[in-house]
Amino acid sequence: MQIIKEEPGVVADRINFLLRDAVDNPAPALRVNSDGLILEYNMKVSSSKQGKFFEKVAEFTKNNS
Repeated sequence: MQIIKEEPGVVADRINFLLRDAVDNPAPALRVNSDGLILEYNMKVSSSKQGKFFEKVAEFTKNNS
């Protein structure tokens, strides 16, 4: 099991901030990779185009055992 470095409230605030301008088609996705939680979302970059963005919203602590 991985442990997140940040407090849950901080992670939730980051996600809310990033989803402010995200479009819902396709729906944003929260993914887990080897070092943290990644938010994948689309956002309008001009009047007719969307861009895909990947933001790390939380890092996992390193396990030194």
